[in-house]
Amino acid sequence: MAGRAEARDARGDPALTRGRRGGASAGGGAGAGGGATVPECTACGTCCFSLLPEYVRVFGCDYDRMDDRARSLTHFIGNRCYMRIEDGRCAALTLDASAGRFLCSIYEERPDCCRALERGSGACLGELHEKRERPLLALDALRRRAGGEGGQGRAGGGAPP
Repeated sequence: MAGRAEARDARGDPALTRGRRGGASAGGGAGAGGGATVPECTACGTCCFSLLPEYVRVFGCDYDRMDDRARSLTHFIGNRCYMRIEDGRCAALTLDASAGRFLCSIYEERPDCCRALERGSGACLGELHEKRERPLLALDALRRRAGGEGGQGRAGGGAPP
């Protein structure tokens, strides 16, 4: 199944713009439709948004793979490690307001749970169904802030409180 391997690393291949897999529409993609177009991961970023501090678990093998910069984006709750959530999204997510892109600043070192999420899978479609507007709100807030302050850099903002 070449489609499965291609979907797994869709962030690295901008040519992949369709994300339909057999069975993906059964059960999770309400509103997405059976042949719905799934945006490129870098044009979406929905899966990186959450308000839960325990959203992205970082296991020992993940932590070992990370360098000091990537480790600075994690936090511990008790003896468990998680990616930090800032402004309603993973602290590793970088927003490019001018291009409308969502990039993982630690993509090569990202946790296994991020690596396992396949573009167009039921889990991906579920994320899109539940949180599709969050990345758009974050980009909008960044653009407003950049227009008013002339600032640039890692995006703040996100969903309104």
